[in-house]
Amino acid sequence: MIEEKYYFLINKNLPKKGWLQSCVNCYSITSRVFFLKHADNIDYYFFMCHECKRKNLNNDFDFINYIQEEIQPLSIE
Repeated sequence: MIEEKYYFLINKNLPKKGWLQSCVNCYSITSRVFFLKHADNIDYYFFMCHECKRKNLNNDFDFINYIQEEIQPLSIE
């Protein structure tokens, strides 16, 4: 069974397991989720708003490395 983990910024005004979360780049509220990678039978995703997606940050390796190093994934079950 494949486990899913989501990278997101903790926002005290949003529930931890909600479908709306803060964008990992600009902190705006979004429901958009993007695939980051698959490793060790785990799929990793992150929340990013439409404007940041238009900047093509999901393909920027420096940004992806920042996400992986600075923001911890949280399991949503």
